[in-house]
Amino acid sequence: MSIEENKQVILDFVEASERGDVEAAAAYFADKGINHGMKVTRDGIRMVLQDLATTFEGATEVQTVVAEGDWVAVRTMTRGKHVGKNIVPINMLTPGTEPTGRDFAIQIIHMFRLADGKITEHWAGRDDLSLHWQLGLLPAPDWAKALMP
Repeated sequence: MSIEENKQVILDFVEASERGDVEAAAAYFADKGINHGMKVTRDGIRMVLQDLATTFEGATEVQTVVAEGDWVAVRTMTRGKHVGKNIVPINMLTPGTEPTGRDFAIQIIHMFRLADGKITEHWAGRDDLSLHWQLGLLPAPDWAKALMP
């Protein structure tokens, strides 16, 4: 597939995730596609995406997309509210973390590798420390409080 086609696959994946269509989003992963943060394949992706959808409400905005060969990098800004108790360890939240009801805004960098129009590998670099500060799960230093939304 072309670089532009690979970019579109990723944008379509993000869009399906945003509208809460877990099945459609998971279908963008290859059968043996691997998410490297939480080592799961496509079946596990469904569980992670569902957990994200019930733990947080909000929106993810794609800010930058860069692609070369079979690689696509995406920089996003996710803004939302912590509204549910997670089941799996997501965004470094311990399973069962009580919802705080607090708002947050974090940047996430995703790296995807694709083959034949499917995601074969995914990595994410999230600002989990800032998320914990914003949710009140860890005390934020004074200098960080001035930078938080």
